[in-house]
Amino acid sequence: MSIFKNKICIVTGGAQGIGHSLCVELARHGAYVVMADINFKQLEKETQSLLEKGLKVMAVELDVTDESAFKSIIQEKAGEYGRLDYLFNVAGTAVVGETQDLTIDHWTKVFDVNLNGVAYGTFHAYQLMAKQGSGHIINLASVEGVLPFPSSVAYVGTKHAVFGITESLWVEAADMGIDLTVVCPGFIRTPMLTDSEAVNTSMDVWRGSFLVVLFEKLAAATADTCAKMILKGVAKKKAIVFTPKIGWLFWLNYRIWPTGYMRMLRFFHRMDRKRIKKLKGTANPS
Repeated sequence: MSIFKNKICIVTGGAQGIGHSLCVELARHGAYVVMADINFKQLEKETQSLLEKGLKVMAVELDVTDESAFKSIIQEKAGEYGRLDYLFNVAGTAVVGETQDLTIDHWTKVFDVNLNGVAYGTFHAYQLMAKQGSGHIINLASVEGVLPFPSSVAYVGTKHAVFGITESLWVEAADMGIDLTVVCPGFIRTPMLTDSEAVNTSMDVWRGSFLVVLFEKLAAATADTCAKMILKGVAKKKAIVFTPKIGWLFWLNYRIWPTGYMRMLRFFHRMDRKRIKKLKGTANPS
């Protein structure tokens, strides 16, 4: 896609997962890619690998929950290159478990990264792009940003917020020369699906739940496939991108019959509670 050639891009969460795959795809299409991540050791390793292939990338350490640091990177890179064409807010985290088992610190952690981290980047990039009269902000929500989902309530809340922020700003930005895209991935095969924090459960048990198995079978994809679909949507300046596209059908079903959809989730979640109780009983026989 020649549209990305020589464009200046910042991608958060660039060390792994969807963020890393986006960096690779953008660089392959000739973009200058600023790869940002809090895990700087891993980021440097990935950046060096891409530099050895002749791709135009650079690594910057960034904690997206640090508003002043995020602002500085946006301003510094725009000043260095003369503009900022794309900001991809990809960095995210999750805590899995029943809300009754979590602490407020678990919720705060998820909200700080997934919502505040996106809000800081969006706000400061938007200010800069409004002055230059061009730019495109891409925010990663989730299929859980348009649907309810149990056992990841804080995550779902942040992704709903990201969806609302991006769509509302899309309307406001219409006459500013700025485009916005919100991305709603399904269950993408990244470290988040295996390495997220799990409270009073495990990621293996969580991934064995009826709902997760259903969504993984119907709406799963690799990070590389997801990145390619995202960039196709961004190139077309789409307001909403579902990856894979079947996520749109889930959303449509929910919009047509929200109560029925939620009752279905409740039914499956009750089944999962019984399954987990049985597993715990087997592991710890009385």
